[in-house]
Amino acid sequence: MPNGRVAVCGRTSTQTLQPLAQGGLQSEHGGSEDAFVCVMSSDLKTIHAWTFIGGTRNDGATALAVDSEGDIVVIGETESTNFPMIKGSIGQTYSAGIDGFIVKLSPGLDTLRFGCYINGSKDEHPKAVALDGTRSIFICGSTSSPSGFPLNSAYDHTHNGGLDGFIMKVQGIGSGIGYASYFGSEGDEEFTALCVPNNSAVIVTGYTTSQNYETYPKYDPWVWQQSRPYDWTYNGGTTDAIVTKFMIDGGGLIFSTFFGGNDNEVGRGVAVDSRNRVMVVGETTSPDLPMVSGLQTAFRGGKDIFLAQLTEDGKTLVGSTYYGGRGDDVPTAIAMANQDVCLIAGSTTSRDIESMGAGSTGQMSGATDAFLLSLNTSTQFFATLMGWQDTDQVLAICKDSRGDVYLGGVTSSPSVVAADGTFENAGEAPTTDGFVVKYAFGFVQLTTPRGGQSLCAENAISISWTTEGMPANQEYSVVLLHDGVEHTVITPRTPANSVIWTPPMGLDPNAKWAVAVRSTRGHLSYTEPDLTIVMPSHITRQPSSAKVCPGSSVTFSVEADGTNPRYQWRRNGSPINGATDNVLTVVAESATQAGTYDVLVNGVCGVGQTSQPAILSIGAGIAIVHEPTDVTVDAGQPVRLAVEARGEQLTYRWEKDGMVLPAYSGGTLDIPSASVRDGGAYRCFITSRCGDTATRTVIVKVNGAVSVADDTEISAVVAVHPNPASGRFTVSMNSVTDGTVHLRLLDMTGRTLWEYAGAGEVAGMDVDVRHLAAGTYYLMADSGIQRSSLRIVIVD
Repeated sequence: MPNGRVAVCGRTSTQTLQPLAQGGLQSEHGGSEDAFVCVMSSDLKTIHAWTFIGGTRNDGATALAVDSEGDIVVIGETESTNFPMIKGSIGQTYSAGIDGFIVKLSPGLDTLRFGCYINGSKDEHPKAVALDGTRSIFICGSTSSPSGFPLNSAYDHTHNGGLDGFIMKVQGIGSGIGYASYFGSEGDEEFTALCVPNNSAVIVTGYTTSQNYETYPKYDPWVWQQSRPYDWTYNGGTTDAIVTKFMIDGGGLIFSTFFGGNDNEVGRGVAVDSRNRVMVVGETTSPDLPMVSGLQTAFRGGKDIFLAQLTEDGKTLVGSTYYGGRGDDVPTAIAMANQDVCLIAGSTTSRDIESMGAGSTGQMSGATDAFLLSLNTSTQFFATLMGWQDTDQVLAICKDSRGDVYLGGVTSSPSVVAADGTFENAGEAPTTDGFVVKYAFGFVQLTTPRGGQSLCAENAISISWTTEGMPANQEYSVVLLHDGVEHTVITPRTPANSVIWTPPMGLDPNAKWAVAVRSTRGHLSYTEPDLTIVMPSHITRQPSSAKVCPGSSVTFSVEADGTNPRYQWRRNGSPINGATDNVLTVVAESATQAGTYDVLVNGVCGVGQTSQPAILSIGAGIAIVHEPTDVTVDAGQPVRLAVEARGEQLTYRWEKDGMVLPAYSGGTLDIPSASVRDGGAYRCFITSRCGDTATRTVIVKVNGAVSVADDTEISAVVAVHPNPASGRFTVSMNSVTDGTVHLRLLDMTGRTLWEYAGAGEVAGMDVDVRHLAAGTYYLMADSGIQRSSLRIVIVD
């Protein structure tokens, strides 16, 4: 189409057609079979429009052509009496049996420009259609109607018997017939294909079973004549191929000739080359076709393809060749690749067709495969098979502006595999689906990266591809695919065969990716969808320094993103054996474990990163250098207790007789003027950041001190017997009347081992000390007014 879109037609018994696309002129199925038309994008990925065409009975499209405005002319067959018509068009009435039809649709398939029957008293079978520069419509086919056929300015007004070929020229608006004519003899004739060169003189091909098919210029064997057709004699077999060229007005012949051997031939396609020589392609079972400069001069079996080249006037065969294998090779369509080279498509059962050209294959896939050839009668340029699991047949060919081709046909294969995906047969097996493929000549093969690789984000990679048979100015795009869908355009357009790409951060490392390269003509090559995009590792949280005490533990940790980061901890630059997690726990058993710790983080991309250093400091414990000592002084004299210790952040707490002395918080305890009350057992508790300890218990004894309360002198006397004692001793103590007596027995650490509290005097109180070890102990006495202490020695 002028806008690059692709139009296809056919017949279908499917009640719903492409439900994902908007229906056009006729979205409802009419009969058991309807004709259909579909317009697709040039890459065949989008259906822009579709429509049924038909009435309440069987209808089928056989061919279409597109004019310069994008309108689509469709021909076919119908048995419907209510086929869609437009008033003012020719052929408004259904006649009988199978009638032909012509419809002209808008590019969007939503408007019927005109519709008409090609009718007659029996059956009409339109086979091919072409347009000229004035948008006139040329149709050929066959008819069995002896009457009722819409003859006009006809070369032959009489039906000749059996099937006759017919040609017809219709005005582009469908309002009139330029000419319509029978053409045939006593047997059967069918025109299968036509072309309309620039001068609008129609050339048709097909077959005849008639011995006296009309050839031209007419040959008289009794008179020598210079002007005669190439072959004026039926050659044998059931059918001969025929080639006939009509005058512009359809009312006369320019030439008409047989082409055949001693068996059967059918012409299937016709075109003209740059010198207006006529190229005819068809099928043959004859082993004796005339060969002129033939590429393949021998018949190989089954059905072979023939390609014949005639001069513009049809009088001389200037080239001919067989083409085929040992099976059946049937061409169905022809187009000119360039000035003198033909593109031929069809179907084959031959398994010995040799491929030729970039991207071609000779591997059969099913019972019947499609084929595509590029050749002339003397030289082959390209050959490939196209097929899937079952029977695949090409029925039409169309060349685009870049020399690539679209092929339309039918397939019974359950799926069709193309470069950009696999397409399933829409019906239940066994069914036949139509297919449309684009074949772009040349070959593109992605070479790097390869499938199964891991690509590192933020690391540049080379994407490269090789080509064969591609033009020097060919451009390519490169994309990243996710689940077969385009995710990222890597390069929108480049004439080179490689690009440098740096995968970005943020792509899902758990997904499967593919890289694809596509030419602007549709070549596609991609990796298997098993590429992994891995993320490099970056440290997101650094380890922190720590200061601990001996015997305690510290945990260093690091956090890193990326794919599967790996860790190696170090101390003072040396790897720590087995320290390969993101967490490291160190037990500070000694100061030798202090130092600088860091971790090397590596990802699967191999890009390493070292953490910031974390300093481990191990604090010192408390060491008492000098202990306090016992003191005995007279009342009124000063007392000093002192301790010297080493450690970090030391604090001191002094206790007397197990009670905290809050006034003293340093390493010394000074009593400027001691009294008897100051006597007792003293101890200093030292605390640091790394623990605590205590000095030994020391005794302060103050002699001759008397405490005075309310101007009354009160004395207390404590007696222990025996002293030293073994197992038991007795305690006696005088106190003021109603006074409270508090007695405690302490060990050398200041721990209370025995205790008594009561009112009044204590006289001969028995104390059991059998459970105590031998040693020195202190008895502390407190009457509430007076305090004193007494050293007691316990022996075994």
